[in-house]
Amino acid sequence: MLPDIAKIVSVDAAALKKPKGVYSGAQIGKEITVKAMESGLLAQVAGQSAFPLEAVSDAQFANDVVGVGFDFTREADTPASSFLLSQGGSRIPFTRK
Repeated sequence: MLPDIAKIVSVDAAALKKPKGVYSGAQIGKEITVKAMESGLLAQVAGQSAFPLEAVSDAQFANDVVGVGFDFTREADTPASSFLLSQGGSRIPFTRK
């Protein structure tokens, strides 16, 4: 299930830095690079165009146009180690490389 994009929230810069990194989805054989931006995240699947993600909580980000949601692990003061990608009814796990 996708996060409710209608509930976009403001997330501080420290929270935006936790998810940044390169993640691997073994189930689909793809890598996604996540970068912090001023007001959200930028995600890019290897070989495809990047797309913005809006914060719906400090650990959930979504893009309604692309129809995708990212639910990052919540860890105290360390970078996120994984996320679940939600798209088209599927939930695909990704882990930090």
